[in-house]
Amino acid sequence: MDPILTGLLKPKSVAVIGASTNPDKIGYKVVLNLKEGGYEGAVYPINPGAADILGYKCYPNITDVPYVIDAAIVTVPAKAVLDVTRQCGEKGVKGMVIITSGFAEVGEVELEHEIVRVAQSYGMRIIGPNVVGTLSNSDKLNASFAPFLPLEGKASLVTQSGALLIAIDAATYTRRVGFDKMISIGNMSDVDIADMITFLNEDPETSCISLYIEGFKDGRKFMDEARKTHKPIVALKSGKSSHGAAAAASHTGSLAGSAKIYDAAFKQSGVTQADDLNDLFDRTLALSLQPRMQGDNLLILTNGGGIGVLATDSAERFGLPLHFAPADVQEELKKHMPEFGSAKTRST
Repeated sequence: MDPILTGLLKPKSVAVIGASTNPDKIGYKVVLNLKEGGYEGAVYPINPGAADILGYKCYPNITDVPYVIDAAIVTVPAKAVLDVTRQCGEKGVKGMVIITSGFAEVGEVELEHEIVRVAQSYGMRIIGPNVVGTLSNSDKLNASFAPFLPLEGKASLVTQSGALLIAIDAATYTRRVGFDKMISIGNMSDVDIADMITFLNEDPETSCISLYIEGFKDGRKFMDEARKTHKPIVALKSGKSSHGAAAAASHTGSLAGSAKIYDAAFKQSGVTQADDLNDLFDRTLALSLQPRMQGDNLLILTNGGGIGVLATDSAERFGLPLHFAPADVQEELKKHMPEFGSAKTRST
C-alpha cells in the first residue's frame, strides 16, 4: 500500500489544525469525534489560544509539536490554508485532509492549485478540500464532523458529496448495511477516486468498493485502476440530467459530462452501476458479503421451485454460467431434501 496514503487514511497520529473550544465549531467536533470514536493514536489540537481541548494538550502551531504527525485535519478558513500547508510540509506531515471549503467549487481554482503545488513539493498528499473528513471502523478513526462511525461492515465508501456521507452514515444503522471506511474526497484537488480504488483494493478490511461520483478529472486513470482491482466496485453516478450536471459543477467543481460516456466507461472497466441510493445500498451489501465467482461453478439452492426458476432465468439473462450439479453432489443433496425436491440446478 502507498505509505503516504496509508499515513493519511490509517494514521498513528493526527493534528487538528483549527481545533476549537467552541462546541459549535467544526474544529471542536473533529476533536470530539476522534475522542468518542475511540481513536487510539495521538491527537494534537492546534490552537494558539487554548491550553487543552477535551483533555488533549494544545499547541500554537503544528511545527511546535515535538512528535511525528501522520495526518493533519485542516479546519481553518480558506485564506489561511496555504500557510498551513507550508507549515505541515516543514513539519514532515504525510498528508492533509482539508475540510475547509471555499476553493474550486466557488471559483478559487488558482488558490486550490497553489495549495496542491506546495503540498507536492514536500511530498504530501491532500484529500479535499471541501470535505467532511475520513472514517474507519478498523482504525477507530472518526477524523470528520460526521457524528459517529458507521455500522461495521466489509464495504468502503468514497464520495464526492460530504452531506451524502453524513446521510449514509446514519442510514447504515437503519438499513443495516455496514462499512469499514467512509471517505469524503470533495474537490479531488490531489487524491482522486482512482487513487482511492487503488488504496482500497489493497486494504484487507475492504471487500467491496462503493462510490458516489459527480464527475472525473481523469477518466482514463479511473478506468485503468478500476480494471486492475480484484474487488467489486459499485458506483452511483449523479448529474446525468442537464440540471443535475450544472448542480454537480457548482458543488465540487467537477464536470459531470455525458451520461452515455460514463455508462460506457463503467461497462468497459467492470464497474457495477447503481440507479439510486437504495440500489447502491442493496448492491453494496450483496457484493460485500458475496465473494466473486472463482470459476464456472454457480449452484442455486432454494426452498421452492418458483424462486429457483426465477433465479435460473436471472442467471441466464446476466450471463452467469449454470450447470447441473455433479451426480455425486445431487445424490448427497437428495439425502437432505423431501422426495418432491429437485437436486438439479435447472429444469431439463
